[in-house]
Amino acid sequence: MNAAPYVMALFGLVLVVLGIREESMDVGQILLGLIQLVVGILMTGLIPLPFLDKLVVKPEEHEDPHKKF
Repeated sequence: MNAAPYVMALFGLVLVVLGIREESMDVGQILLGLIQLVVGILMTGLIPLPFLDKLVVKPEEHEDPHKKF
């Protein structure tokens, strides 16, 4: 299992929490954390997205040139 998406989502959550806890409420940091959190969660594959199947380019099937008919 690849741990990178989980680490990315966790780091995004940390950015959001730190952005909210600061006195200035840094909006840029909160938005960056939210984007990173969402992308990290989507990269894990735990949430199935049916529209992504249409965007994936499937390799074309080529016939074997040595195949006899």
